[in-house]
Amino acid sequence: MKSQLKTRLKAARRAAGYQSLSQFCKEHHLHKSSYSQHESGNTVPRDTILQKYCHIFDVNFDWLKHGKGSPYLSSTGSSDKKIKLYDEIKSIEQSLQASPQPLQETLLSGVITLTLEKLEASSKSLTPETIAELIIGIYTEIVSSESDPEIQTLMVPPTVAACIRIL
Repeated sequence: MKSQLKTRLKAARRAAGYQSLSQFCKEHHLHKSSYSQHESGNTVPRDTILQKYCHIFDVNFDWLKHGKGSPYLSSTGSSDKKIKLYDEIKSIEQSLQASPQPLQETLLSGVITLTLEKLEASSKSLTPETIAELIIGIYTEIVSSESDPEIQTLMVPPTVAACIRIL
């Protein structure tokens, strides 16, 4: 099973020795809110940002963005680093699979509708794949942070707006 960008990003951070998101952002002078949006899958970072992350984590761009090829460039990737990275990915994916949530169709429909409306109004041009990843990220963030369906519904507009603003 191919891991998602958010999983690879989190695993690369941990494998690089940054167990906390705060520590990583502080040390590299990054906005915590922007990076956490990338790592949670709510927004997909631009290629220039991904290149920066690749440089910091010492990983291959094609692997980080698409999950293709070796995670580490052949000259820099030791077996121990690769093993640690794969262990992090496995750990993250297992934790995601451990608590499957039933699909909340009404909530998902609201996220899709509002996201598409906001994207159209903003005149931002995104690929269908990026739009799908954005919608999945927004839905996942809302469902994982709140269990009350009424509050989840109230969270849709501000979460969508924040994600569209960051793009």
